[in-house]
Amino acid sequence: MTKREREKDVLAKVFDKKQTVKASPEAKEKSLRAFQDGLEDNRSTHKKRNRFKKRVMGLSSTVAVAGIVTVLAFSTGIFGGHNDMNIQENGSNQGPQSIHAVTDKQTGDTSNVKEKIWNRHPLEFEDWAAFQPMGIFNDDLEIYLPKDWTVDEIEDEDTYSTHITGTDGEQMNLVLFQKDDPEVFNTHLHELTANFAETEQISIPVDELVDELKSNDLVPFNYNNVFPFEIENAEMTAFVDEANGKFMELYTSELFGYQMIFTSELSLKDEESWNLPIHLFVTMRIHQSLIWPGSEGGPHPEFNRPIAKTVLLPIGAVARPDKVEMELYENEELNMTSYLPKGTEIQQNEHELFTEWHFTNPSISKYSFYSFGKLKDGFPLEDAKEIMFEAFGIDPAFSPPEIAGDKFPHYSYSSANAGEVSGSSIDGFFEFFEANGEWYFKHKHADSKDYNGGYLIARLNYFIDSIEWY
Repeated sequence: MTKREREKDVLAKVFDKKQTVKASPEAKEKSLRAFQDGLEDNRSTHKKRNRFKKRVMGLSSTVAVAGIVTVLAFSTGIFGGHNDMNIQENGSNQGPQSIHAVTDKQTGDTSNVKEKIWNRHPLEFEDWAAFQPMGIFNDDLEIYLPKDWTVDEIEDEDTYSTHITGTDGEQMNLVLFQKDDPEVFNTHLHELTANFAETEQISIPVDELVDELKSNDLVPFNYNNVFPFEIENAEMTAFVDEANGKFMELYTSELFGYQMIFTSELSLKDEESWNLPIHLFVTMRIHQSLIWPGSEGGPHPEFNRPIAKTVLLPIGAVARPDKVEMELYENEELNMTSYLPKGTEIQQNEHELFTEWHFTNPSISKYSFYSFGKLKDGFPLEDAKEIMFEAFGIDPAFSPPEIAGDKFPHYSYSSANAGEVSGSSIDGFFEFFEANGEWYFKHKHADSKDYNGGYLIARLNYFIDSIEWY
């Protein structure tokens, strides 16, 4: 079975569990209005379990209160075959709401719609040549889009909005909310879903879709749950507008701590494009680092920098995000501040020609470390490699010139270069840089005895990038 055939089988399994109904335009409009209004009502009448649910209830919960349930009820068997029931839901501070179910006369054959959704094709490695990386969200995030697609971004005090336009009129919108404001969220939700009324709505069971995609290994995954957004709180809904030839989707969740609304509007005829929203999220990367919203502590009274914060760091070749609690670090001798992970052990070592600050994270590795230092006056830069290798006990055979090809200011090493291919191995690098008229270095040393990953280099890079001199 080919990958495309397996994708068809995956989606068939998922969506075959959900029947769709074809409602009249009036019923669709009523359902959309109830869906939008119900989401807003739920904010003020229901106690939420966590920060995300305090801001936005999942669409499935909204459905139960608001009326889009009229579309889903037949698929879940809520109505048990009765067509004229009224659904009532009592909020804690409101009276009952009556929502009429869609009758048999309003339903139609949607097998064609389901078949098109089942046939969404995965993007394979050979397809990537047609894609380009694009920075969004102040370049903190990186997404992959077809070539010649364009990105427009608008930032204000409430939101960060990314509008993506394809060469054939395709549209995608990603809105991240910079603060907890239900009114702002509801306003954007109404605007983004205003043209969804004349559509057939299909609820996508996110957890089942994720499980199927993971089990079939259709695409490379950077995230444990396939998507970067929170799965527990996620809602994914497809909308098929046959009259206008459009296939649309709506996702709501929390993306890297930010409340999120995502919509897409693609051609109903171009089924190859239907996987682009999934591809966008599956391949989304954190570029260098991303501060977790709301995690920054109060400012230091002297340096006016947060005393503590939580950041996401990209780890390894696939840039899998690692959530790290950081603390403000001051180096009085160098008149600088930066950030180190909470619990980092720091040791200052004086060498003949340089001073080193040695950082270890026992929870990551006992033998691996990273360090930062300042070169003393008279340090001969032309002999930098030999001096550093000798000071740190690195075998020159680990970095033969004909293999490493290094030159100032960067020198790397690996025990594999010396023919050590079994058992534990070590690798690392030294890199020199100039700041404020002085020379400094950064160093990473990884020992596979108890460490294998990109955690140290990510922490080292964040430390260097966060330096402020005073």
